[in-house]
Amino acid sequence: MEIDGDRLLARLEALSWIGATSSGGVTRQAWSPDDVAARDVVAGWMAEAGLDVTVDAATNLVGRRPGSTGRWLATGSHLDTVIDAGLYDGAYGVVAAVEVAAALDTADLDHGIIVAAFANEEGARGTAGMTGSHACAGQLDAAALAQRDDDGVTVAERIRAAGGEPEAAAVAAAWPPLVLDAFVELHVEQGPVLAAAGVPVGVVTGITGRQVLDISIAGAANHAGTTPMDLRADALAAAAEVVLTIEELPGKGLLRVATTGHVLARR
Repeated sequence: MEIDGDRLLARLEALSWIGATSSGGVTRQAWSPDDVAARDVVAGWMAEAGLDVTVDAATNLVGRRPGSTGRWLATGSHLDTVIDAGLYDGAYGVVAAVEVAAALDTADLDHGIIVAAFANEEGARGTAGMTGSHACAGQLDAAALAQRDDDGVTVAERIRAAGGEPEAAAVAAAWPPLVLDAFVELHVEQGPVLAAAGVPVGVVTGITGRQVLDISIAGAANHAGTTPMDLRADALAAAAEVVLTIEELPGKGLLRVATTGHVLARR
């Protein structure tokens, strides 16, 4: 059994042109025409690899080939991107999974194989993200479907426009009836650890959970030249101290990583 590396690279290159940006990146926001186009292209590759291909109610692209035991192994990632993303984030895990399926096309399998491209993994237009994987786990609820994105369009409307059925996605998960023994995702490193160590491949044994907080600091605007320092309530100065405190949290062992992503000052 051999992986066709040349075809893998050629397909990644072909995908990079769907949503290509002038800076050399890729923008394929979930449920956009480019995202749907990429899904259709990969669906064709899945079929060529001998998989039974479906787009489920949540618009996940899923390819299956059963084995002899009724048990399953799954692999895959996502095809949607953030704005001006790298060429391999998500797409690498999907296209490589298709190549694994192609290499196994003539093999007798004990476990069935599932190749998945999950919908809206990145959280397009300010949405919560991971919509498709939540649906597969039976965790896509009405509140998630009712969420409006930055354009004022609900997640349910986006799913429907991309060929899904949001009502069905909310009540019928795609995977729980299956006996799924393992899921593995091949992914480019999103940090500098392997590159700095000169190590080509790593196996992930843990994951950093994410929690996002909005902190509001109320101050008082006053005359910059005549207000004494001890009578000032400068919100931005206080915010600067908060930013530095957040940076110190990992060093104290309270968190692994922490950062401040946005600061907005307004009157």
